[in-house]
Amino acid sequence: MHGTKDALVPFAKGLQQRDAAVAAWSLGAPVVVSSDALHERTRYLSPKGTAYEFLRHDTEVTPPLFPLLLRGHCVPGGADQPGAGAPGQTLFFSCKPPAAVAWGDVVLRFFKDHPRP
Repeated sequence: MHGTKDALVPFAKGLQQRDAAVAAWSLGAPVVVSSDALHERTRYLSPKGTAYEFLRHDTEVTPPLFPLLLRGHCVPGGADQPGAGAPGQTLFFSCKPPAAVAWGDVVLRFFKDHPRP
C-alpha cells in the first residue's frame, strides 16, 4: 500500500518496490481488484498462483499536533483520528475521511483468501 501524496516516502519509491517484487517473483500482468476515485487495488499472480497485491490511495492524514508533514503517509480506514485516540496522543496515522478502503480489512481478507500451504 502506498499513498500518492506521501511526503515521507515518495510514491515513486513504492512503485519501484512493487516493480521489483513483480520482477523477482515473475508475476503476471496486474488485474484491478477494486478501484474508485480514491484508490486502486491491483493483484499480480505467479504461474504457480502466488498472489501479490498493491494498493494505491490518494488520501491524506489529518495534520498532527506538531509540525511533521505526513500528507499521504497514512492508513486508509484507520480509527486514530484526532479526538478518537488515547489521551495525549499527538500522532495520527489514519487517513482523514472519506476512506478509500479500510486497509486492515483489505490485509485480513488477502490472507484469508490466499492462505499459505
